[in-house]
Amino acid sequence: MKKQILILPILAVAIIMRLYFLTRINESAVSLILLFNFSSILIFWIFLQSIFNKRWQILFMTLLLSLSPWHISLLKTSLNINLMTVILLLCFFPLLKIYQKSRGLFTIILLLILIILSPFNILKAVNNTIYHTDMVFVVEEQRREHVDDNLTSSFLHNKLTNYLYQILVNYSQHFSLQILFLEGSIMPEAGLMYLFEFLFLSVGLMYIIKKGKSLDWIIIWILLSPLISSLDKNPQIYTGAYSMVFPLL
Repeated sequence: MKKQILILPILAVAIIMRLYFLTRINESAVSLILLFNFSSILIFWIFLQSIFNKRWQILFMTLLLSLSPWHISLLKTSLNINLMTVILLLCFFPLLKIYQKSRGLFTIILLLILIILSPFNILKAVNNTIYHTDMVFVVEEQRREHVDDNLTSSFLHNKLTNYLYQILVNYSQHFSLQILFLEGSIMPEAGLMYLFEFLFLSVGLMYIIKKGKSLDWIIIWILLSPLISSLDKNPQIYTGAYSMVFPLL
């Protein structure tokens, strides 16, 4: 019981910080948004207890989430996204059991969950990007530059190849140090993560590599999270790839 009480100061910090930033947000469902946002911290704490044995690791990672600019920025989003964070975390309890049996099945199911819990209409985003006037203009310009070889030009320069390139660019932006650590959150002069967390990311990556297969589901989670958001023409990283906030801790 005494061990469980240690979480109370962290939850108190989380509530105070969220109440402060809620004063800047005009949202009709603000109470429900706060409820789901705060609930995801509690669920994350319970989830960590099923993975790690060391109490300080569990409390420290929960503290990081409670202070996370990325997680706090989700207050500015819709009720749906904050609800999705709760559902996603709850899904991971059975997902880890699946992972122990099959990494491939875990990856497929996680991808399907991320698609279902996507904060935007995926088909509409793809359609708007491929048939956007900017994409048409780019294709036409590329083909004009290779007018001597129409076959090669048509094969290399079309909407599909340009869209695939756009997806790669969008995907890489999710790992941009500038976006992660310098800008993107609702907190002044703060990125989606604190600068000191870069050290923890490096140490955490080394720890996962050392542990091998037992923890590489975290890497799979990180790599899959930006995929859906990357399909959009102008991805809003902190909302589109909201699920990244948890494994990056």
